[in-house]
Amino acid sequence: MKGKYLLWKFAFVLLLVALSLWSVLGGNGLKMGPDIAGGYSMIFEVYNEEGRGDLIERVIAVLKKRIDPTGLSSLEWRPLKNDRFEVRMPAASEASQARRSEYLQALDTLLAHNVERSEIRRLLPMDAPARAAQIRELAGKDAERAERLDALLTAMDALSEAERNLQAVDEKIGKTRRPTKQQLAKLQKERNAALQARDAAAMTYRQRWEALRETNVNPREFQAILKLYDEARAQSGSDAKRAAQKTYESRLASYKKQHPAWEEQITLAANRYEDWARVRRDLEDPSD
Repeated sequence: MKGKYLLWKFAFVLLLVALSLWSVLGGNGLKMGPDIAGGYSMIFEVYNEEGRGDLIERVIAVLKKRIDPTGLSSLEWRPLKNDRFEVRMPAASEASQARRSEYLQALDTLLAHNVERSEIRRLLPMDAPARAAQIRELAGKDAERAERLDALLTAMDALSEAERNLQAVDEKIGKTRRPTKQQLAKLQKERNAALQARDAAAMTYRQRWEALRETNVNPREFQAILKLYDEARAQSGSDAKRAAQKTYESRLASYKKQHPAWEEQITLAANRYEDWARVRRDLEDPSD
């Protein structure tokens, strides 16, 4: 190797080696293709109404530009016969899979506190002591949820009673033979009153059920907040990144205040998601 810039050439080569090592060791590492790392194969079919011979190639070109414009996601695109094409995606790294599993486990633990209709129905035939014990178990540390549960069960009992009354009136009408006009008017008035009572009880039940549902953690709402963390990480400028991070933290803090009884589980699930976000790459799973 000759030349008066020999020192600069060595320095340039060393810089490239250092950048490569940092990318492998300091970053998230190299992303291996599906032949080495394993992965997923997805086959899509395109509706080719006009019978265009170049349609698949054009679709692939458009999707590549939209989904993987840099070409660094290790996606493989292959046209197939019969207007179909295959997309092969490498599997996530072991670290990413482990963090994802930890996040999903924390999320399942959080959502396990949600109260479903089936659990409420099981409370109806219980006696008062057993029902009170089950309410305490379902409510956990949430005193307001316990109150809403008790109010909902009261409404359900009232609705059941109203439905039985309406059924009794209908049976009474069915057993009446050749009623007079006065009897018909009385029976109709009685049924209208029973029907109105049933409808009022049903409305009260729906309102109290919605009030109880507000104590549940909505998975879509919670995951939408977590996505704000991804948006913050994706920001390029430091000011924009700080502003996006502040928005995420504010929304998460507000959600914890909305569900104070589950603050610890919300924090754990959010932390696990952040851990996963720091090691995962874009397009690691077909759902992406």
